[in-house]
Amino acid sequence: MKFKKLMLKAFGPFTDCDIDLENDGEADGLHVIYGPNEGGKSSTLRAISAMLFGIERSPQDNFIHDNPQLRVGAEISNAGESIAFLRKKGNRATLLSAKDGEVLDDNCLNSHLNGATKEMFFQEHAIDHDQLLAGGKALMANKGDVGQSLFSAGHGVVNLQNLVDKLQTGADALYTARKKKEGIPALIKEYKDIKKDEKTVSISTSQWTKIDKEYRNAEGRSAEVSKQRKTLEQEKNRLEALERTIPLIINRAHLLETLEEFADFTPVAMDVRERRKDIE
Repeated sequence: MKFKKLMLKAFGPFTDCDIDLENDGEADGLHVIYGPNEGGKSSTLRAISAMLFGIERSPQDNFIHDNPQLRVGAEISNAGESIAFLRKKGNRATLLSAKDGEVLDDNCLNSHLNGATKEMFFQEHAIDHDQLLAGGKALMANKGDVGQSLFSAGHGVVNLQNLVDKLQTGADALYTARKKKEGIPALIKEYKDIKKDEKTVSISTSQWTKIDKEYRNAEGRSAEVSKQRKTLEQEKNRLEALERTIPLIINRAHLLETLEEFADFTPVAMDVRERRKDIE
């Protein structure tokens, strides 16, 4: 992302102040903005923050212009795409077109920021006085390790050496040749033991195929036996029914034979009782 113009319309000590950052139409090269103390340099840095990421809820740059009148903007370009906009204070719809004041989509700057957050942007591209002091202390603390110190200063990590020391201590705790029962060596041993146990309980593909085939054959035989058992159960029930019925049939035949002896016997009339009384 390249800045082509800063537009400090109403922010801090500025009113309608535009800073052109183009050289013959190109936003390249080095631009140095200098001035005395209280000249507005820090205000300009805060204006860039407000322009890219929004004006703070309680800004410190409203001592001339009230909150509703605060306006700061820029014309920026990225990969051949340019946009000119202004930022006002608010919770939403705070981006305005610098040309006609129309409301712009709040996400229209995403492609220019390339995912950078406010913290990332200012750690990488805006070092203030406090950060310079912190970087100097880091240089002294790291005893001349310039690369480490510059990294610390650029990313706001003052005690990078302390962090490195802690990481090294943690690494030593994980893997120490003398401590076979702790850390990574212990985990490696546990892994090897598990692999060893795995071999004793695992079977090959051919063994599994053979066992599976035997299981399916046994399952088929079990189904056939179950079918035969059901047939035999039905036959057993039939025979038990016959066993209970045959004595009854034999007894019936005997009673029928006895009844034949009384074939010529005249049945007693139903009114024999009344007739007996009459005769008496």
